[in-house]
Amino acid sequence: MGNQASSSDPRRAANRERVIAALRQHGALSRADLAALARLSRATVSSIVSELAGAGLVVESECPGDRLPQPGRPPSLVRLDPSAGAAVGIDFGKRHLRVVVADLGHRVLAERCVEMDPDHEARRGIRRASELFDEVLEEAGVERPRLVGVGMGLPGPVVRDTGEMGSSTILPGWVGVRPHDAMTERLRVAVRVDNDANLGALGELTWGAGRGALVIC
Repeated sequence: MGNQASSSDPRRAANRERVIAALRQHGALSRADLAALARLSRATVSSIVSELAGAGLVVESECPGDRLPQPGRPPSLVRLDPSAGAAVGIDFGKRHLRVVVADLGHRVLAERCVEMDPDHEARRGIRRASELFDEVLEEAGVERPRLVGVGMGLPGPVVRDTGEMGSSTILPGWVGVRPHDAMTERLRVAVRVDNDANLGALGELTWGAGRGALVIC
């Protein structure tokens, strides 16, 4: 009953997401650092970490000696359990298609990259992406129920109100297509779609030159 109640509490769910987001962005963290980054009390973080560990989403290990802040009992580090799930990324460019599957520890498990006709139709691109999707899952030994998400980047504007591809000189065969709906239907899993430049900026914020930058929405 306690777990059921906490999972239905919007505030609790939001705090869980903040903890998970911090671990995704920064990797292994002590509970103190996790509390600071998630802007939550240590007691709240401790409770959430215990809950996530019970669900098999995080694991804890002792902090390496070279990272000890002071003498004494080494603090534990919390990290997402790589075996808890996997995510797939689909990247369309003018002349390429890349599909990657990675575990929750950001380790790439399998990858495929093929050349594409720069004027290919969306239907052909979606079919080819579906084929590579199946190939990387098979190579990585990942079953569909383990997927926590699928993201796709396209080199063109995606109209938020309609979900359609706007005018694009890069992929003219995709104009007017609703890539989210089309790819979700083809893969039979929910797919989140955005412009590749936006996703590139997110990548820099998470792992690259933008790490630690203040984001104002």
